[in-house]
Amino acid sequence: MKRTRASLLLQPHHLLLALFLLFGAAEGGQWRRGQKGFSRIIGGVDAKPGEFPHQASVQHRGFLGSRHLCGGTILTELHILTTADCIDDFTVSSLSVVAGVTNLEDHGESRQVIQVGAAILHEHFNRITHSNNVAILKLKEQLVLGDLVKPLPLPPDGEIVPGNTLCTVIGWGATIETGDYYKQLQKAEMTTLTDKECRASYGAMAIEDSMMCAGLPSEKVDTCDGDEGGPLLCMGHLHGITSWGEGCLQSYYPRVFSEVAYYRSWIMMYISS
Repeated sequence: MKRTRASLLLQPHHLLLALFLLFGAAEGGQWRRGQKGFSRIIGGVDAKPGEFPHQASVQHRGFLGSRHLCGGTILTELHILTTADCIDDFTVSSLSVVAGVTNLEDHGESRQVIQVGAAILHEHFNRITHSNNVAILKLKEQLVLGDLVKPLPLPPDGEIVPGNTLCTVIGWGATIETGDYYKQLQKAEMTTLTDKECRASYGAMAIEDSMMCAGLPSEKVDTCDGDEGGPLLCMGHLHGITSWGEGCLQSYYPRVFSEVAYYRSWIMMYISS
């Protein structure tokens, strides 16, 4: 399905306010997406070229050109997996996907930029509770697959990640909490928690069966609001999509991910058609 937005007519004073908010948000070198914060992985290291060929940057075209919005994972030549929360505020026509690079300022031959043709948000997505925070972007044109652009298979049916499993999270983002997004793809290791451990932090009602958690206080590693959509890689498979959390690098609160295995049938229904 295609998402459409009604056109908005801005009065002059509204336009001035919008421009003030736009440029004011960039003051001090901090780029923020509306009220959602900005993209970052804290405590990570640089990823090597070709190390994660399935990684994509979902971008939004605004007044100042296209900017990194959130992460995504290449599932097929035409489909990118991300979160519904990442793209819910934006028109499909303003979205594009960048693949084939680890440095977002790399405009070499390996860089591919494809416009998004349709956005499929989970029909039961809830912005407040983060329930069903999953979405698929269908591209207008196929990605050209190769060493630097490859799909990542979904986890096998029934594969569950136990607690205390060391996983890898990746994304573009600032290396400090108050910084701008980082042009170089970052990677970091995070240890999973059991649902019981995660519910001890957030409460039994907040953590659903479709969610999983990772991040021990001792690791000093975290993602944050604007970095949603990026993958959590466990046991060689895509098992999580960065979804939400309480603040950034808060010792009592782990990061919460949408559990890919839970949505496997839903995902396959759209990428197989």
